[in-house]
Formats: sequence, C-alpha cells, structure tokens
Amino acid sequence: MAACSGAVVVTDDADRFHQALRPSGGNFTVTAPGVFAAKHVRIDLPRVLMQGAQETLPRIWEGDLSHERHVISCQISPGPSLFANGAEIGPGEIVLHSSSAAMLCHRTTGPTRWGGMSLPSRDWEAIAIAVGHDLTPRADVPKITVPETALTRFRRLHASAMDMAENAPQHLANPDAAHGLEYELVQAMTDCLAMSGNPSSTAATRRHATIMKRFYQALEASVDEPIYLPQLCIAIGASDRTLRLCCQEYLGIGPKRYLHLRRMHLARRALLRAAAGTDNVTTIATRFGFWELGRFAVDYHMLFGEAPSTTLRSARPRRARAAALLLPFLHS
Repeated sequence: MAACSGAVVVTDDADRFHQALRPSGGNFTVTAPGVFAAKHVRIDLPRVLMQGAQETLPRIWEGDLSHERHVISCQISPGPSLFANGAEIGPGEIVLHSSSAAMLCHRTTGPTRWGGMSLPSRDWEAIAIAVGHDLTPRADVPKITVPETALTRFRRLHASAMDMAENAPQHLANPDAAHGLEYELVQAMTDCLAMSGNPSSTAATRRHATIMKRFYQALEASVDEPIYLPQLCIAIGASDRTLRLCCQEYLGIGPKRYLHLRRMHLARRALLRAAAGTDNVTTIATRFGFWELGRFAVDYHMLFGEAPSTTLRSARPRRARAAALLLPFLHS
C-alpha cells in the first residue's frame, strides 16, 4: 500500500508559483499592482491528487487540461470572487473540469484561498454510476451547484489535509493514513456530486469558449515572445470587438491590457533570470516591445513595487518576504 508524497512552495516569484501548479504549463498573469506572494501545497495519493493555494493579488491562469483526470476546485474560505471560463463561482458552487473540455481560464479578483483535487477518468466514471447521472464537464459551463453540507465537509477535509501536509507531514507518510485520507476525499467528492445541479449552456457561451481556446493556443505558440492585438485577431479569426467581449467575460480585462501585462511579466521574468553582465534593462525592455524606457520604468514600478534595475540586481532568497506578505490572511 503506497504512502503519499507532497511539497510546499512559499514564494513571491509568480513564475515559481505557476510552475508549482498542476497541470503545469499555460499562461499565468498577475493583473494588479503590488508584490505578488503565494503559498502552494501539494499532496499526491495513489489515486487522488490534491493541491491548495493562498495568493495575495488577482491573477489569470489559462491552461490546457488535456489529460486523463477529472478535476474539482473551489474557494476554501470566503473572499473575492473566482471566475472559471467567464462564469462566476458562487459560495455554493465548484469548478468541474475534465480532458473532454480541454481549456480552462481560472481568474481571481483579489486575495484568495482555493483548493482542488483530481481523480483518474475510470474512478470518475465509477462515481457517475454511483450517483446515477452524467457528470461530464463542459468547457462553456464549468461549474455546478453543490449542497451546502456536502461542500462544507469537502472544504474542511481539504483544509485539514493541506495543514497536515505542511505542518505534520510525518502523519501522511503512513500508508494506512494515506489510504484513509484518500477514501474520505473520494467520499466527500461523491457527496458533492450526488445532488449537484448543472446550469445550461447557450450558443453564445459555446462560441465564446471556442474563441478563448484559440486565444490560449495563439499565446502558447509564442510563449516567450510579445504578441500584439492585430496578430492575435488574425490568428484567432475574430474581430477586435468580438475578442474584446470574450476577454472581458473570461479575463475581466480587455485584450490590449492583458497583452500589455503579459509583456510586462515576460520582461520581469527575463530580468529575474538574466545572467550577471550579459543583459541590461534597456536590452530586455526593448526585446519585449517597450521603447519608451521612462514610461516602462514607471509602469514596472507601479505593477511590481520595485524598479526594473532592482529586479535585475535581486539575487536574495525570496521565501521570507513572501511569508511576511501572506501573514494577514495565511490562516483565515
């Protein structure tokens, strides 16, 4: 009988946090000024994979969930709204996703604490048989309403497992304990899905889902390069107006603002990873399309809370600063 494994990441580097998320890959963009800090906890059981996170700033994550697992996620504690593929996730709702609905855009609007778990498709099919109705998630309506008692139990169990993985991992190293936790999680997941209600989709939501999937694919094709709105409209096959409507729905901001933020984050990543003496701020800024260097420096400082030159010089460990920034809501 296998025991579980896990990992904890506390960081103020958005890229490092992004790399810790599962599934890996996709685009991760912080959308508000300030210093981003986050904690990510992961637990791997024989069948169930769990993760939970706390984040200080709103952000957008777009990713391809093409894999043989089904995922549910929700807010673990009350806070600013979460959105999945443009749909606001209410207090009594969870995000439901699978390989049959490959693209997910997950957006937060402020400091948040969320958690999720996934199961292999074969186990999901067994749950569908047990609850007696179809549980196939759809990309255009990725949420379901869950009975309050079942969702409360799932949140408490998830929070307890995350706390144990961080503060008492020796208890989860026992194979019997790992098996017992997995059983309780699958049961809690089954209870959430047994009496769930699924909202209906429309032709418009299905079309918007298709456009945003193409949007994600176009960004993935130029993952480390700047891309501009006219290029994007041609690649997607959508007008500027249609893309603006879809981005506002899914991302909460227009495509120009999103692409600007994306280029700023690409520049920050390059500054953080620049080898000593090989790059300077001007070289990196112009590489990502920022030709007005004074304006770039002002916008960069407003967004990240430090000058580009400070980022370039930064080589100190960042975990302590991240933990301090997380303290106001770390145990909320």
